Amino acid sequence: MQSLKILTFNWHDPYIYLLGQTAQDIHVCDWMRRADGTTGWDYEKRPLRDNLHLIKDPAEAIDGLKAGDYDLAVAHTLQDIKFLNDYDVPAIFLTHNALHNDGMNNAVAMNQIRGMVAEFVSRPSRLFAAISQMKLVSWGLEGVVIRPGIDVADYGGYTGKTASALAVGNLFVERDFMLGYSALSEALEGLPHQYVGENPSLPDARKAENWEDLKSFYRSHRVYVNATVEAFEDGYNLGMLEAMSTAMPVVTMRNATSPIEDGVNGYVCDTPAEMQARVSELLEDAAKAQLLGEAARLTVVQDFSMNAFGASWMAAFEKCLAGPEGNASIRLEVEPAQMYAYEPEDVNRFLAKSDQVTIAKAKIDRYGGALLIDFVLVNLETGEQAVWAGFQAQVNADKLNAEFPPYLGGLREDIRQQVEQILVTCVQEAIKPEHAQISQLHINLDVSRSVVSRVGDDRITPGDVRADVYLHHAKRYGFASQFCGDKDVVDVASGTGYGSKILARSARSVVALDLETDPLRYGRLTFDSRNIRRATADMRALPIEADSTDTVICFEAIEHITEHHDFVREVHRVLREDGQFIVSTPNLDIYGRSENDNPFHVGMLSEADFTSLLCEYFEDVVCVSQERASGNRGFYDYFNFTDDPQADKEIHVAVCSKPKRWSKEAGEPAFAEGYGAAGQASERNTGASEEVSATTGTNGHHRVKVVGSVGEACGLEPSQDGDWLKILFAQVSNPISAGRSYVDTLRTAHDVITCGPALDPSQMDGWREAEKQHALKPQNAGEIEKLDLMLRLVEPCDIPLEAGQIDIQTVLSQLPEGWTPDLFIWADNAAGFLPMGLDKLGCPSVALVGDTHTGQMQWRMDYTRLFTHTYLMFTKHHIPYFQAAENQKVGWLPAACDPRFHGKFDVTKSYEIGFVGQTHRQWHPHRVALLERLINGGFDVHVDSKILEEMSLFHSRSKIVFNKSLNQDLNRRVFEVLCSGSLLLTDRLPAESGLDTLFTDREHLVQYDESNLEELARYY
Repeated sequence: MQSLKILTFNWHDPYIYLLGQTAQDIHVCDWMRRADGTTGWDYEKRPLRDNLHLIKDPAEAIDGLKAGDYDLAVAHTLQDIKFLNDYDVPAIFLTHNALHNDGMNNAVAMNQIRGMVAEFVSRPSRLFAAISQMKLVSWGLEGVVIRPGIDVADYGGYTGKTASALAVGNLFVERDFMLGYSALSEALEGLPHQYVGENPSLPDARKAENWEDLKSFYRSHRVYVNATVEAFEDGYNLGMLEAMSTAMPVVTMRNATSPIEDGVNGYVCDTPAEMQARVSELLEDAAKAQLLGEAARLTVVQDFSMNAFGASWMAAFEKCLAGPEGNASIRLEVEPAQMYAYEPEDVNRFLAKSDQVTIAKAKIDRYGGALLIDFVLVNLETGEQAVWAGFQAQVNADKLNAEFPPYLGGLREDIRQQVEQILVTCVQEAIKPEHAQISQLHINLDVSRSVVSRVGDDRITPGDVRADVYLHHAKRYGFASQFCGDKDVVDVASGTGYGSKILARSARSVVALDLETDPLRYGRLTFDSRNIRRATADMRALPIEADSTDTVICFEAIEHITEHHDFVREVHRVLREDGQFIVSTPNLDIYGRSENDNPFHVGMLSEADFTSLLCEYFEDVVCVSQERASGNRGFYDYFNFTDDPQADKEIHVAVCSKPKRWSKEAGEPAFAEGYGAAGQASERNTGASEEVSATTGTNGHHRVKVVGSVGEACGLEPSQDGDWLKILFAQVSNPISAGRSYVDTLRTAHDVITCGPALDPSQMDGWREAEKQHALKPQNAGEIEKLDLMLRLVEPCDIPLEAGQIDIQTVLSQLPEGWTPDLFIWADNAAGFLPMGLDKLGCPSVALVGDTHTGQMQWRMDYTRLFTHTYLMFTKHHIPYFQAAENQKVGWLPAACDPRFHGKFDVTKSYEIGFVGQTHRQWHPHRVALLERLINGGFDVHVDSKILEEMSLFHSRSKIVFNKSLNQDLNRRVFEVLCSGSLLLTDRLPAESGLDTLFTDREHLVQYDESNLEELARYY
């Protein structure tokens, strides 16, 4: 879409300032008088952007409307509607308030206001919009939601040095019904606090002199408070989002639409007394305030980004201009910034502790007289990676000319200089005579750090693949992002995840699906985002719930299968009524040639067959193409999109809209076999596959739903939602516990609410002391890559509770209204959290029992008598003891591994024998003695403390991984090592342990006796 000339009205400078970031040519009516008596642009509140043009005389705007100079108008108030009523101009009415707010909750006034707006938007090329879903619903009009966006780069610098609470807004007292002043005043009584804004009824309130002064309040005050009333207002406003962008923590009264997650980025309170306690806590604990504030800033980046804001406005412009029957125009241009996965805020977050980041590898491609350079970076503490792709460098007369990619434009000067120095080093290496004929050069810059730089031979891995190949593929994702603004998106065959990350910049949620786990793991390591979920899936049986998705993306994958109808039928099933499908396939005329033969392309389609297939399922199919690379162009000008039928097409791309709907009465087409009356997949279709949906949990997270049969072992009947169960899960939240893996896995299939305490720093103090006593490990082993990382990754339970014993009724009273558990599960984490009174549950209860092999079996046998089912995880041979203690149904549920964290890394073997785990001489004397025997036997033995991916990487680097049980327990290490692909050398266990039931000696693993340990190690 070309730049639009838009007419709008200035009722709120900050919002018009944000609207200016859509980069349209915006003409602002600036003569109206606001409720506070002011007129005209307030330069103290916001600067005037170059694309904002003020109109002081109404006659100028009227002349422009009469002449048809404006492509579109944006109205905000009834006064704006009256001004525009006499002119035939496409227009959007954007409401900033709920209807009952504008109508002062007066039914007559509300009907009059709604009628005026409804009449205005009923005309051709008119659209109703609201700044939130709540406000859209309150009006009862069909329309779109354009959530506010915040450019976090405008904020920052939080110190919180002033131990005072802050509330920003106008007319707190007068608008108590919506701003919740009564609750705020009660909560803040006796606490230092400051109101900022136009508040004549509050003598101590301050008015910010200008925008910088307002930002100084955000930076200096410790905590932001909010009490907006759910019936009248969203759980956030611009002031709160600005505070969060500055990295202020927020304490808020409960509101269903609040972006605050209790204990994650602030606190959520039910009473003023609770709010007072939480505010007091943060006024006393600056470190906790800073930690929560950093999470709050990340929330704005993820949920209120300017990219999503701009994309929503562009979609609204296109929908308005398309008219009721037309198709919105498709933007063919893709800007360079749209082709890269990162935004400046991603870079800033990754570099938050720049001393922990190193550039491990460089990849250089020759392109004409220029060099195209990518860097692979790694965080030495967390192992997180980043790929900074898109540098261009030339050497002219011994002078380096370097162009940084667009997302790195805001680098700190000192870091920029360091990167430039490394660029010089790379360029000097590339221009050496011995490298002159090498088209692609890889340079290891930090040999001490191994990175995951390639995922398979058929995957596009940024930082490894040729720059032009990356451009070819990434440009498609940049093109597709225009269809993803604030929508739920599924990316089929997502590969290494760079494309999902591009889509996530504007989408509400993205589910990335791939046939293999390695690409998904790499995506999480390198291109992670809060609004991306990843899952393995076969594209012919999408694990997505019917009618749950706005947009499905599938690039360069349909030709990898022959069951094309099965796939498109699945896409049709999961799309909502107004959903869209963006799909591409190579041009058969080019890629069908023998010189371009690809063994993976088993189902190539001609352009005609491709279009015909899609038209069977969609009313509207618009085909465009990517051109072949030809001529002497700038790098970013290759592989452009075109709708010219005579173009030199390399890739066909289809934008499919309006999924066809069928009913029994109308009759179904032959290809719709397997569908039910409402277009739902029938039993034949879904019986062989799992169902997944992007749903919202109790903490507001989008997640993938996989319908399975969990609960059958407990004798549960399917709930009203099929096998979808409501599970109450009790645990001590710990990022490396079995409970964590169970919760995340169960959430792929069920509605799970967690309750219990979380790992806290005081617990870690004891672990730190214990780690110091471990034998054979490097100094400070586990300090960074285990203990510190655990604290960083721990998440609070949905219902946070204190440690110790607690009556289950306390938990049940905090569940959402109408939410009754079908199943209760307790995950063993020693005696840290023990719910009592389980007879009040009214559902089956399961105890997942862990460390009975540590000498603490008796209390576990006593406690689990409260449960209807008990499962031992590590000690199958202890089942008879539990049965003898009159426990109810007792079984064995062996340990396992989590494919998100545990798996094989394609790295060079670096250690002969590796071991990750406890080596405290008092707790594990036998284990330590065996390791010392191996060391004394001349083996290269490495012992360390690591968790999650870092542990899997360590295992993958080891030729052999050693294991010794504590007391004949089948521990998790067995499973974690086996899925790394390295040889497991483990102690022989009795038949009752279950080891031989699951694995075969000398086939899956190798079991040693004390007499042959060194012999087997030397042999293998």
